[in-house]
Amino acid sequence: MERPFDPKKYTDFLPEDMEQAYDALEKKDRMNYRIAVIHITEDVKYLIKNEELDPEEGERIKEYFWGQVE
Repeated sequence: MERPFDPKKYTDFLPEDMEQAYDALEKKDRMNYRIAVIHITEDVKYLIKNEELDPEEGERIKEYFWGQVE
C-alpha cells in the first residue's frame, strides 16, 4: 500500500496516529480508520498552532486521510 506521508517525518502523536490509520486501511477496518483520522486532524491542528508543521502540508495530510474515509 502506498504511504504518501511518512510517519517518521513528523513529531508528537501524529506518527502513531498515521501508523494506526495506515494499518486500519490495509485491514479495511473502517471504524478504527475513522478514529485514527479524527486523531490525525487534532494532531495536525496542534502542530500547526505550535508552528511545528507548515499549514499547507497540514491541509494536504488532512485531505489525504479524510479522502480515504468511505
